[in-house]
Amino acid sequence: MKITGIETIIPGDQSPLPEVVFVRVYTDIGVVGHGETYYTPRAVSEYIHEFLAPRIIAAESGSPEAIWDIGYSAAARFGGRGLELRALSAIDIAVWDALALSLNVPLHVLLGGPSVSQIPVYNTCGGPSYGKSLRFGEISSRDGRYEDFDAFMNRPDELAADLVAEGFGGMKIWPFDRIAKRAGGQIISSEDLQTALTPFQKIREAVGSKINIMAEGHGLWSLSAAKRIAKELEKSEPAWVVDLIFC
Repeated sequence: MKITGIETIIPGDQSPLPEVVFVRVYTDIGVVGHGETYYTPRAVSEYIHEFLAPRIIAAESGSPEAIWDIGYSAAARFGGRGLELRALSAIDIAVWDALALSLNVPLHVLLGGPSVSQIPVYNTCGGPSYGKSLRFGEISSRDGRYEDFDAFMNRPDELAADLVAEGFGGMKIWPFDRIAKRAGGQIISSEDLQTALTPFQKIREAVGSKINIMAEGHGLWSLSAAKRIAKELEKSEPAWVVDLIFC
């Protein structure tokens, strides 16, 4: 299998997720693989077409490992760890997809096959407007059924009950993010700390231990603030707390 063309598709600002970019990888055997990545879609698209696509199309092999090596060695050489790897990840997904289609087997077979029959899942409480909120600072719509970003901030007890009814075993929330902006994540006041802890408390009051709660920090806090947040979070018995400290 050889890669003959790469196409990027940007849904645009009016789409539910304007920060997504989709990638199509065309091959000499007629199959088309699909991939995607998130954030700064125009920059990702430009990098793919200017840098990655010519090198990948010129390569003798279209195997996922060969394509990854082409993109990763270039990114590592110039210190790229953000946009470069997000662009490469979208192509990587698409190449694996194309390979599975060419062999007419499920992708998981190429990755070694299933090791378990079931896996637990949790709901990342974002929603269709979450991508827009990253760009414009506010949620664009509060009426959608799946606007879980608004729900965990304002109706966490109702959201938790809905998720339990739907069979979810966990939910990930990040009510500390907006507070971090006030002092650059260096300190957190007692009042702000309590505000951010309230969703955790309401979830426990509503459904008890029927759902796991995961706390996402997005790397916004100093060590001292992160330690204070983590200590207070212990009272809500989170399944895990991730990425509180900024680098």
